[in-house]
Amino acid sequence: MPIPLAVPFVIIIGGPILYAILWRKIWKYFHGKTICIMGERFVGKSVIANFIQTGLYQEEYNRVNSERKLKVSKKFKDAKIFVKYLYDESGADDQINLWEIRLKDSDFAMYLFRADLIYGMELKDIIRYFNVDDISLKKKFKQFTIYFGMYLKDTGFPYEHPDFDINGEQFEKLSMFYDNYKKRSVRRIRDDFCQINDWIKKSPKKIVLVGTHADWIPWHEKGSMLKGRDMFDRFKDELLTKVPEISRQMANRLVIGGLDGFDETESVVIQALKLLKEN
Repeated sequence: MPIPLAVPFVIIIGGPILYAILWRKIWKYFHGKTICIMGERFVGKSVIANFIQTGLYQEEYNRVNSERKLKVSKKFKDAKIFVKYLYDESGADDQINLWEIRLKDSDFAMYLFRADLIYGMELKDIIRYFNVDDISLKKKFKQFTIYFGMYLKDTGFPYEHPDFDINGEQFEKLSMFYDNYKKRSVRRIRDDFCQINDWIKKSPKKIVLVGTHADWIPWHEKGSMLKGRDMFDRFKDELLTKVPEISRQMANRLVIGGLDGFDETESVVIQALKLLKEN
């Protein structure tokens, strides 16, 4: 039976195409990067991880009780990096032992923390900042109360429904819990970096620091609004003072920003990925 004329054509054309597909898979295997995302609970690790994996913004908070390994296989052109896998680590105390293993298995790492808990504003200042007739700020305040509420629930706050009225009877106790919230966050970051510094001495890794929810900070000083470089430098100085376990060299790979919506999250992700890729 005669060979169809199309067969040699398919063989001739198919060879280069199959070769190109195979070469692309080999390139991805050797050049794709695995990133480990670490940090305590309620800092936005899964928001960042899901955005990198899917390109979608996750509005609802979903607590991760155990680590997740996510397949990404995506190139981020703006950051000039191809991400192969992500480890989305749980921030629960009993899961931290896994961080060392995943950090060793990864090419890079991100450490997330709450920027608003580092900067040291009082609860009354935050409430006054949010208490304006602005839809965007009201949305941010709702997120703030949800995250703070989860902390209150975990630590035995005596009221079932926190009342954020500055003149209310709960407010003094609420402020005390918020101060403890900030102190606990700083202690946790210090404890984490005592361990992380030991781990990266054994297995050096580039780590980018990502301060989330910086949009919850009232950036005021002496009646004016801090912006841009002034805001960033002031925050970095505050971070290095409160967490001396973080070296100034490591703090040079710092990103701060919000996670309220697609644009803010994308900005944080791209900045962090760029810092990971830079020498």
